[in-house]
Amino acid sequence: MRTGSALICCLGALFLSVPAYGQGPYSDMDRAGLDGAHRVSWMTDGPRRLTLLGRAGYGFISEAGDEGGSHQRIQGSFGAAFRAHRLLAFALGATGRLDFHPDDELGSDRSGFGKPWLVARVGGSLGDFSLGGEVRWELFGGDAPAFDIGASRLALRLLAAYELGALRLALNAGFRIDGSADIVRSEQNYRRGDEVSLAANDWNALLFGLAANYSFGSGSVYLEATLEPFIGSDAPSFGQSAIRVGAGARYDIGALTLSGGAELALQERTVVNLDAVREVEPLLRIFVGLAYTFDFDYDPSAEGGEGLDGEDREGDDDEDPLNENVIFEGLVSGADGGLGGATLTLVNAEGEVVATTQADDSGTYRFELPAGTEVDGLTLRASGEGYEDFEAPAASGTAVAMVAVTPEGALRGLVRDFRGRSLEATVRVGEATAQTDADGVFELNLEAGEHEVTIVSDGFQTQTRTVTVDEGGVTVMNVDMRRGRR
Repeated sequence: MRTGSALICCLGALFLSVPAYGQGPYSDMDRAGLDGAHRVSWMTDGPRRLTLLGRAGYGFISEAGDEGGSHQRIQGSFGAAFRAHRLLAFALGATGRLDFHPDDELGSDRSGFGKPWLVARVGGSLGDFSLGGEVRWELFGGDAPAFDIGASRLALRLLAAYELGALRLALNAGFRIDGSADIVRSEQNYRRGDEVSLAANDWNALLFGLAANYSFGSGSVYLEATLEPFIGSDAPSFGQSAIRVGAGARYDIGALTLSGGAELALQERTVVNLDAVREVEPLLRIFVGLAYTFDFDYDPSAEGGEGLDGEDREGDDDEDPLNENVIFEGLVSGADGGLGGATLTLVNAEGEVVATTQADDSGTYRFELPAGTEVDGLTLRASGEGYEDFEAPAASGTAVAMVAVTPEGALRGLVRDFRGRSLEATVRVGEATAQTDADGVFELNLEAGEHEVTIVSDGFQTQTRTVTVDEGGVTVMNVDMRRGRR
């Protein structure tokens, strides 16, 4: 079996510096909407997000293949996960592996394999419980990447979890329909060692998993165990099925997620061959990872008919919008909170002033225009003594949080829980503090430079972040709080 494409898959993931995860996108998908430990998964509702990730790892395989002996594995994966809706998420990517077999001569005795995969999940939270389902499809083939539809693998799982403060317990159960071994029957060019790299099976399997995940501040740790017994009239013994235990950790730094862990396989070490294809698990696997998340549900300058959490604002009347007055309202904030006396102006696309008002003593402003007013292209401008002018697109019928930008710089963001709900929280930077509003939004005007930020919310673990504020700029910091004692 040629190894070029498999090597490309591995090197691509190694370049991204991120963890290998065996047979599918099971781990470190929390910020993408595909929540999970390493292999054990759960599904909770949350905001729309896109995560790009790569993974790389090393595995040691003993007593496998016709020649037996020990094998070394380099494995990598890369892909993207997207939460299209708070209850629906997808992931797409590819996994590659390169195995080095016993008695290598200058690295010539090696084999590789690569495959694409697709995952869809649906589900959400019911109080402290979360329920969901997952469909995962993998393609196998004679070369890497593989695209042989007849040699595909389909797995269906039910996902359940219970959240107890900072501790989450998760249970998975399902089955796998495995046609991966068909590629072995259709190809005749396999060499010694290829049966190890293929990760193919002649039998279907049941899928079980149990995990415990503990969150603290910006990090979390987990323990898990998985079992995949083969089923069928001539299936291998229970001990020859995939039995694994693992542990790992994850840490968030803003939009970046660092992860790593290790996994031990308790599978019996018996020699296999192409006459009875059975996947051989690495005795030991270690991995590291990196992911970057794009959050679509928070944009302080762009407001539509929905709030920051994607939900319609309470009090909106959608029965007959054509007969409603057009309302623009929000808050102008300065260095010490609400900026009373600030002047606000609505300007149309031609630069003509449509309306002008002033913020009250608390910094609150409001425009109410006649029904039928053309709002496309309107711009909202704010100015106040000692503050730079502020300008942002205006939207009809939606509260727009306006913030005057100081020469020093500003820190702005959103605090919410992992289900995407806004939280009441206190944000501290030295002696400066800010309280989130009803939408979880906060803002602090700070001197340029590096600052340590502490976020406190009742019933949630206190978080500490380090951010850099640029002079005259706005730094955005979104915070996901984990339940537990401060």
